[in-house]
Amino acid sequence: MNHYMLTGKENIHAASILISAGIIAGLVVVISGMMKRGLNKDFADIALRKLNLKKKRKERASMPSTEDHEDAGLTSSQSVKPETSAIDVAWKKIHGDVFRNPGCSEMLACFVGAGA
Repeated sequence: MNHYMLTGKENIHAASILISAGIIAGLVVVISGMMKRGLNKDFADIALRKLNLKKKRKERASMPSTEDHEDAGLTSSQSVKPETSAIDVAWKKIHGDVFRNPGCSEMLACFVGAGA
């Protein structure tokens, strides 16, 4: 271990180790901050969805049942169309671009393999 702790003119092992540890610690802080921000947003979206579902349930419970739906042979559960959220629609739009095969995939594989 003495070999790594020498910090002379030619041996700078200890400084390299400390710099590497500092860079790793900085990256951990940045990445954890990004993940925290993203997860907080996701949890807020989930809470908002639950709140909207509770409101819809209260509205459905307070709505008087109409005979129009019963005459048409539809129950109240059949007459209500499910709503799609903006997140689901956005994911379906980018889904095709994310998982599509790239053009000239052999050339891409060569460049990625060469490290370009």
